[in-house]
This record gives sequence, structure tokens and C-alpha cells, in this order.
Amino acid sequence: ERNKFCIYKKEVDDNYNEDQKRREQNQCLGPDIRKKSEKVLCKYFHSQNLQKAVTTETIKGLQPGKSYLLDVYVIGHGGHSVKYQSKVVKTRKFC
Repeated sequence: ERNKFCIYKKEVDDNYNEDQKRREQNQCLGPDIRKKSEKVLCKYFHSQNLQKAVTTETIKGLQPGKSYLLDVYVIGHGGHSVKYQSKVVKTRKFC
């Protein structure tokens, strides 16, 4: 079935670690509590072939040498959301 996916990003300190991520992460809170400035995009996705049901996105506007906390939410019927596990990524200083 067709679901809505939303991606959020938040710049974090370089020393941001797993303990801080666990303290901030609350699986019960939905994307409605996030700052609008953290929203990257929302899109609908659906695939008939479950084995090939993969979607990708490129996140633009990231600064070199910075760390970001990325969150993906799936929003189903009735507006109920499920949050994937947060991921911290660091961009390269130089390409």
C-alpha cells in the first residue's frame, strides 16, 4: 500500500554519540513535533514488487565537515507514524 515517508535532518556536534542519540530519540513522538527547518522532504512511495520496493533520496545543502542526525518517518493511514532508528552521519571536509 502507498505510504508517506518523511526525512528530517539536524546538525549535531562532532562529539555527538550513541548515548546522546538514545536520550533524544523517542519512538513515540511523531514528525509533527519536529522543527519545520529540520524537514528535508516528504514523499509517497508504493511498489507492487515487495522484493524490489526500495526508494532513495539525495539530501542536499549539507556543509563539509559537519555531523548530522537523520531521521526517517513512515506515515500510514490515519496519520499514525513509525520512526526508523536515527542515524548520525558526518560529511567529508573535502571532496
